[in-house]
Amino acid sequence: MEVEVNREPISESQTRARAWLRAERATMPALGSVEWRRVPSSPMYPSPLELEQADAALLERLSTLKVHRAHGRPTLKKPVLIMVVLSAMERGVIRENKIRLCDLEATYRRALEAAAGKPVRNLTDPFVRLATAEFWTLQTPDHVARSSSKRFLYRDDVWASLDREVYNVLMTSSPRRRALLSAMIAKWIPPERREAVRNSLEMPLQSAGSST
Repeated sequence: MEVEVNREPISESQTRARAWLRAERATMPALGSVEWRRVPSSPMYPSPLELEQADAALLERLSTLKVHRAHGRPTLKKPVLIMVVLSAMERGVIRENKIRLCDLEATYRRALEAAAGKPVRNLTDPFVRLATAEFWTLQTPDHVARSSSKRFLYRDDVWASLDREVYNVLMTSSPRRRALLSAMIAKWIPPERREAVRNSLEMPLQSAGSST
């Protein structure tokens, strides 16, 4: 059984999201001097306040997930998968809106084991079931029955894609990806495991992409 987890009212959650993002920006002086550029099909945020509001809203979208609960706690497979996607964008692994499990699996396993503190087995179900989130779509051929098997998800014609607006926003700026990733870690990962999760994501000192 899956339940939708949104642990606070939206207004309070967005207030906290902005606080996380504001604190993260304090460690990133470059954010104050970002040169705003319009990218194809991407919105432009001309002021720090609009950026903060947009990032808080995006964090809310990425963090409101239907997840299983075990022993009274939400499981972390879906949230960690999103963290891995953000990391893959930062490392240049994801350069187009085609997210393939084969490109993420090794990092996903390390990050999920770091978050859970134990070995994990099934990495395929979350990749499929994240489609319950409005920003994630699993693209599959029409003539083939959908499956959560590794053999199916490794096909060349199977991938996940993000909502176009979400994808464009995430690909616009490295500092924004990093701030959102830190906020996701702060929201979902227990304090004693956060450093291990950060290390498992292998974030580069500088973005491998062309984002500002």
